[in-house]
Amino acid sequence: MRLILPDIAMVEMTKSEEWESTLRASLRLLAEEPELVVPSRGVGELVRLEMETGSSAASQLVAPELVDALRGLLQELASREDGQYVSYLRAATDAAKKTAAIQYLDHNRNKARALRAHRTIKDVLFSDRKILNILAKQHNNGDRTVIREAIARGLSGRRSWHRN
Repeated sequence: MRLILPDIAMVEMTKSEEWESTLRASLRLLAEEPELVVPSRGVGELVRLEMETGSSAASQLVAPELVDALRGLLQELASREDGQYVSYLRAATDAAKKTAAIQYLDHNRNKARALRAHRTIKDVLFSDRKILNILAKQHNNGDRTVIREAIARGLSGRRSWHRN
C-alpha cells in the first residue's frame, strides 16, 4: 500500500506564516511511516502530459524523482530535527511566498479583477430575458447549464446568447 501526498497539499500546508507548525502537525501521522508515502506530480504537469499524449496520465501520477526527498522530509519532521530537507523547504517556501506575493497576492489587483467578474456576471444574468425567466423559476440541471454557459460567454467577452 502507498499513500500519495498531492503536491497541492504541500502548497496548502505552507501558505500561512506558521507553515512549519502546520506542516509538522498535518504530516505527523504520515511521518511515522515515511516508507508508505509517495509524492504526486503537479496537476499542471499531469494535464500537460495528457494534452501531449492524448491519454490518461494516471500511470504517471507518482513523482519517483521526489520520493527520497519527501521521505527524508518526513523523517526530519518526525525527529524534529532541521536537516537538509527542512532547511531546503524553508528556503524554497520563503522564496515562493515572495514570488506569490508579487504575482498573486496583490489585494487591489485581485479586488479589481473580482469586481470586473462580478459586474460581468451581473450584466449577463440581468440583461438576458431567457436567464431572467430561468432565475424566476425553480432550477433544474438544464437551467443551471444555461446559466453557466451565459456566464462563461460573458466572462469571455461574448455577450450574445446565440452561439457563434
